[in-house]
Amino acid sequence: MFFNWGLQGILTVQVYFYYLLFPKDSAALRYLVYGILAYEWVQTGLITEVAFDNFVYGYGDRNVLTAFHNTWFSVTIMCSIVSGVVQSYFAYRTWVLARSVILTSVITFISIGQMCIGIAGGVMLHVIDPSAAAASLVTPVISAWLACAAFADIVIAIAMTCLLWQAKSGIKHSDNMINKLIRLVVETGTVTATVAIADLICFTAFSNTLLHECPALMLAKLYTNTFLASLNNRYILRQYVNGATVAVDTTVSSNSLPMRGLGSRLSGFRPAEQRSAFSQQGHISIREETFVVHDLDVFSETDAKDRGLSFSNKRQSEQTVKAMDGAYAV
Repeated sequence: MFFNWGLQGILTVQVYFYYLLFPKDSAALRYLVYGILAYEWVQTGLITEVAFDNFVYGYGDRNVLTAFHNTWFSVTIMCSIVSGVVQSYFAYRTWVLARSVILTSVITFISIGQMCIGIAGGVMLHVIDPSAAAASLVTPVISAWLACAAFADIVIAIAMTCLLWQAKSGIKHSDNMINKLIRLVVETGTVTATVAIADLICFTAFSNTLLHECPALMLAKLYTNTFLASLNNRYILRQYVNGATVAVDTTVSSNSLPMRGLGSRLSGFRPAEQRSAFSQQGHISIREETFVVHDLDVFSETDAKDRGLSFSNKRQSEQTVKAMDGAYAV
């Protein structure tokens, strides 16, 4: 339960960052983010109620400790719903990148299927018997839900990794950005899949206990946190797409030669090369200089061919990064 509360705090901070960084997102996306935050606060409240029932009002009562209380709804049903929503949204991202009906349909089908199975399992836990001793009767249903949820996470991670890997161009800066995206996709997919599998093992092997609730209480918060992490990661993507800012602070002596047109001739030069060129034109004292340009922006198609790189791959890499940003514009 402490992990659930901690992840709820992280989610709240992430939503606050989203509010500050992306005020111009579509209304549907903003409502989805704020709705998820409210949804998770409701779940946290319900789980806190369970904690009070176990450790305050029913302290020392074994029957109270082994009862499910409201976890049939707050854990099983609410987690299956939020995981289905998040996985379906990631399926939309694969559609934006690949435009593959088959791949998107498979991911969506698994996501909606695991959500329906999870809801059915939660209802069965409530109807049959609200105690841990009767959980074995629902074990096949809950196991199927957790297995499908983990499988969907793995499929999404593999699909996104393959799509991003194909977008590599051989250009260092763009490839570094693609590698960061791949790492984010793999890490988020691995975390949720690992916790779902751990929950599956605990629920199957120790079906007469509540040991499985340790990972189960974190699962919903992990899905929403990975969702917000992917949204907020667009800030880095947009910095990459828009490029860096060039700032030069110089002082030119009165006897220097005319500087008109020199800036355009020095476009793309490194700072050291600029100092050399300036010194050849006249006496110039440079106090401070900052010159940051992405390597995608400093050479043309001819330069790319000279370096043995594919300019079409360069464009493809840029389009992929922009698509990753546009994948969130519902």
